[in-house]
Amino acid sequence: MSHTVKVDNITINNVNALQRAVQNMGLQIEESNSLSLYNGTYNVKKVIQLPGWKYKVGITEDGEIIYDNYNGSWGDYKELHKLLKEYSAAQIEDQFMERGQMLMRTEADNGDIKLQFPDSPREIIVKEDGRIELEGFYGVGCTETAEEILEIFGGQGSMEEKLDLNPVPPGEVLVEVGES
Repeated sequence: MSHTVKVDNITINNVNALQRAVQNMGLQIEESNSLSLYNGTYNVKKVIQLPGWKYKVGITEDGEIIYDNYNGSWGDYKELHKLLKEYSAAQIEDQFMERGQMLMRTEADNGDIKLQFPDSPREIIVKEDGRIELEGFYGVGCTETAEEILEIFGGQGSMEEKLDLNPVPPGEVLVEVGES
């Protein structure tokens, strides 16, 4: 049996995690009251210029992400997904550190971010495609960790247990994170 958790939207509500995500990408956050896009001007608190994007990405007071890339013509979605992946990893790191749990961060060759608990096979993998997978968790610990991760992202999502016809490691959890 495994668990699947789907987080509906990412809200940028942790400024420290956002700062680390942007730094990891070699970018900068600018403070701003407004963001001008093709179809108008929006009230925002922060803006980020993603590589290759015509317009900056804005973050509102409520943590909503505002952008216009003209369906990929004015900026590659991969850059936005990378920002969300970096933010998700930093947000998870912050929340576990607040609970007194350290995570060691490494980046896999495929771009995934692995957050591993020291002296343990347990790891949280933030995937390039926005999913978050838990490996090495078993039993109740699997469910509890999946619930914690769902809570980190505001609890806006769902978790389900499922029986798989194809065997998977016991306690494997899949967490999907959507974009705003």
